[in-house]
Formats: sequence, structure tokens, C-alpha cells
Amino acid sequence: GSERPACYCANRAHHADVGGAQPGSMAPASDVHGEGLRIPPTKLVRGGQVDGELFRLILANMRVPREREGDLFAQWSTNRVGEKRLLEMAREQGADELQTKAGELMDWTERLTRDLLEEWPDGEVSFEDELEESIEGGANARLRLTIEKRGGQVVFDFRGSDRLPGSPLNATRAVTVSAVFYVLRALLPDRTPTNDGILRPVEIRTEPGTLVDARYPSGVAGGNVETSQRLVDVLLGALAPLFPERIPAASAGTMSNLTFGGARRGGESFAYYETIGGGAGAGPGGDGAHAIQTHMTNTRNTPIEELETSYPVRVLSHGIRRGSGGAGKHRGGEGIEKALLFLEPVQVSWVAERQKSGPWGLAGGEAGRRGGAFLRTGAGRGRLRALPGKFTRSLAAWDTLELRTPGGGGFGSSAAGDAPV
Repeated sequence: GSERPACYCANRAHHADVGGAQPGSMAPASDVHGEGLRIPPTKLVRGGQVDGELFRLILANMRVPREREGDLFAQWSTNRVGEKRLLEMAREQGADELQTKAGELMDWTERLTRDLLEEWPDGEVSFEDELEESIEGGANARLRLTIEKRGGQVVFDFRGSDRLPGSPLNATRAVTVSAVFYVLRALLPDRTPTNDGILRPVEIRTEPGTLVDARYPSGVAGGNVETSQRLVDVLLGALAPLFPERIPAASAGTMSNLTFGGARRGGESFAYYETIGGGAGAGPGGDGAHAIQTHMTNTRNTPIEELETSYPVRVLSHGIRRGSGGAGKHRGGEGIEKALLFLEPVQVSWVAERQKSGPWGLAGGEAGRRGGAFLRTGAGRGRLRALPGKFTRSLAAWDTLELRTPGGGGFGSSAAGDAPV
């Protein structure tokens, strides 16, 4: 009939491989078609029944269909649990009351956001930062932001950002909006309900076709994981003069995306994807945390025992990268060092930023150390060779990949009396 749904249950998951040119679906690709299977909004389940033909079509494009089958069913199951609980609440409170309370939550968040905006002085602040991807003329691509505050309204204007055709670092507008949403939510009081009320007093301006508002057929995998991180840095950098007691220096600023895969001797494919943490930026309140996921990433590392059991790889080392945090009155957090020895030939991809210059410090603090990837061939006998910040390449059995992630920026100048013990 004409009845509209009162609520939707939704979840979002990142799968370890969704097809595309390389295992893990995160390698640098020249356009979106190289990044994986594209599925427009399509019903996979109708009336509680899975569309078998569509499901087989999807799984036929995945390197490890058994894993994807389990993950997709897990996603469906979480939505069913959400539906069950929503219906229970509706039966208990009444459907109208459920809608009313949902609206009140968003109104409450909006009021808290407007209270925050009242602390901002009227006027303009600007900041820009760069991605390590060249545009015409050889310069690095830049993200540019101006924030204009007038009364109760704030405009975040990213329209000066560069265009970067042929790169995987283009972010969809949704990613840019998410970065603004995240930074505002971080400034709001603890236990503030997280919802659309945050964005009601805010206008976000982007130019279609630029780094912050991707257009087909641009690659977007790197925009989701790398440009999103730099967008947060740009937002924090712009807000630092307005909130000097709250804004930290730049954190690692990259998800340090590692993917590898291949085929076992029996012909079965395997694929692995991991984001590797780094140092958190130091802030007015103290040092940055070591070896942690920051800002737009929230995954945990895979336990070594599980990694070595499931994949043809040995973890030679995995620890804190000492001395990588930026110096300052408060030191930036340390990054991570990780060395992997591959027991079989694999295709490896690495997508990372802050490989040429480290995360910036604030208030006189120094930058954190940059990250990097290094290859040693021949069972550890070859010399260590630096690799680019974004690559995909075939490695032979007994090759070793060494990864280093950036430390966070320091905060405040480190006068002699402030030196760490």
C-alpha cells in the first residue's frame, strides 16, 4: 500500500575483498572499476528469502566467496536483530511515541551543537594540507578549507581543493560530510547522542569533481581511508586557533592499508586486509597515545596466531616504533613497526600517506616521523629497499615486507625543563 516505513535498520561493513583488480580491493587503481564489484541499490532479500541468483553473482566476483557469504549473512542477521528490537520498542511505547522520541533526540543534539557554536567567535579561519599525490606540474594535491561563522550558522567551504583525476584518493561528498560530523561530535560533551542534529546548524560546500566530492569514474577507495584522515587534519588545523585548549596536533594521518593475497596450491584464493595504527597527536592535556587507530579508522589488529594460522605468512616483529612521536612539551604518540615474511608468492598492495613528511605539531611542537614500507628479498639476505607510499607488486616466497607507521605530532615547545624523563 501507500504506507511509509517508520524506521530503517542499516549497517555498514568493510569486507576483506570485494573483487577488483587486486586482492583486498584496496590497491591503487586508475578508476572505480578496478576497485571492486559495483552494486547499485538492489534487494538481496525479498520477503525473508535470499535471491539465490543475485547472491551467486555477487560471490562469483569475490576472491574468498566462503568468507563473504558468512559476512553478508552476518550483516543481514544484525539488521534482523535491529528490526526485532525496534518492533519490541514500538509495541512497548507505541509507534508514534517511538517517532516522537527519535525526533527529540535529534533536537537535543542540535541544541548541544548550537551551544557549542555559541563559543565560536564570528569570523573566518582557513587551513590547508596536502596529499602525497602529484597533480599537473608535479605539486602535491592540496585540500583547502575555509570555515566562516556568522551568528548561529557555520559554513565549511572545501571548494578550493584540488582536482585529482586518475587517482584513488578522491573522496565522495559523504566522506567529507562524515569528517565534519566526526570533528564536531568530538567537540561536543560526552554522551551527546550521535545523530543528524549535529549537522543542522552547518553548511558544507564542495565542488563536484574535486578531491572532496568525487565524480564517476574516479577511484574512491583511497579517498575513504586516506583523504578522510587528511580532511580531519585540515578541520583540526583550522579550528586550533578557536579552541587552543582542546585541539591536538596531527595524528598519524593515514590508515596504512596493507592488503595481500594469492592462490593456494589447491587453487583456492586467499585475501587479507589490515589497517595499521600509528601515533596519536599530543594535545594541550598531555602526550599522544602510542600505536593506536585514530580519527576515521577503528579496526583492531589481527592477532599474530590467527594471521599465521590462516595465511602463508610469518610475523617477524610487531611493536612500538620508538622515537617516532614528535618532540614537544607534550610528545606525540609512537607509531608501529611490523615485519612480515611471506611463505608463498603473494600480490601485496600498500596504500599510505605521511610517507614523505610527518604529521604536523602544534603550538611549537615538532612533527612526528613519517611512515614507510621496505622490502628485503631472498629470506632476509637482500638489502632493505624503500618502496613508494602506494604500490601493488608481486612478492616471492621468503621475501620480507617491513612497515613503519608515522608518529603523532608534538604539542608545545620543549624547553629544557620540559624534557621527558
